[in-house]
Amino acid sequence: MIQRGIIALSLVATLAATTQASAQACGELRLDGAADAAGDPEVTFVDAWRPALDELRACLDASADTCLEVQGQFDDRSFPSAIERSLGSAEAAQIQRAGARAQAVITELVERGVPYGRLRERPPARLASYRGVLVRVVPGCIPSTAASSEPSMVVNALPAWLQTPEATAAALRGAELASPPEEVVPPQRGPWSIEGAAAFAFQLSGETDAFSFSPRLGVGFSEGGAYVRAFLGVGTADELEQRAYLEWGASVGGELAPWCTVGATFTHRIGTFRVGQPWYEQSFFLGLTSEQRVLDLGVVSFWLHETISPLGLRLRQGAVEYGAPVNIPDRMDYAARFEAMFVVRGHLDSDAHAPQ
Repeated sequence: MIQRGIIALSLVATLAATTQASAQACGELRLDGAADAAGDPEVTFVDAWRPALDELRACLDASADTCLEVQGQFDDRSFPSAIERSLGSAEAAQIQRAGARAQAVITELVERGVPYGRLRERPPARLASYRGVLVRVVPGCIPSTAASSEPSMVVNALPAWLQTPEATAAALRGAELASPPEEVVPPQRGPWSIEGAAAFAFQLSGETDAFSFSPRLGVGFSEGGAYVRAFLGVGTADELEQRAYLEWGASVGGELAPWCTVGATFTHRIGTFRVGQPWYEQSFFLGLTSEQRVLDLGVVSFWLHETISPLGLRLRQGAVEYGAPVNIPDRMDYAARFEAMFVVRGHLDSDAHAPQ
């Protein structure tokens, strides 16, 4: 009697364990471990998934109104740039691969006798998770009266050339549709340029110095990395003999890099106390100049410009004392100057049109 009770209890426990395992199998199943290398035969379907698919088929046999929902998954592994470019984006390539995995699982289920009408494909999630497929058993998705009938909606299998991103890229290349991105051609520049500048200068000569500001206009010609430029400007200085001045100059040089030039420059300044009066002093400078491009908008570019002129002369024939002009003997002094400028340069295009 006791032995019969023990046997009965064992049968009940085994049945309960089998029922629990069946309930777990008939809930949600994660198929993981797909290959991560392009071209691997298990990149979309893994042979080790087949026993789990047999369990899912048994779940459908046990209930006439259930169906299977299949959702492809993808991880964060990137694709080659050619594949992403052919499909439009990296996200599109990942979704394509996830969809191919779901289609492979659906095809395997159909081959194992699962009716099309009891299969549903869920679009892949937008976030990376794992390389595989998520299959859910959905009870009550099919009316019991129609469980054995032909489905009203079938799952359309993708054509072979859409099964994987690699196959899609190969098909596009074969049809000469996967073309490389168009090269961005920079605006064609002619040799001539015009420019406007704001110049700040410090001049040292004898016992006096002068700080000055001058707006300028200039024109330039460049060819083969070499350039010639000339400018004309008016300005004012804190030294009374240069309160109003006119200056002009020219420079020649070449490119160290597309964004940097160096050269030699000459400048001549004529200063006076007031516009309309004779000149009080003249200055001549020879120096070295460099400039660096800070922004390039195609036909318009912006530059920082520095000049140091250690060779210079200042010729004086008048002075201002207490606000009145004073005639003095002509005098020539050594002079030096440092200058900084901000330059906006417009490059004429190949048709010699001004920059728009």
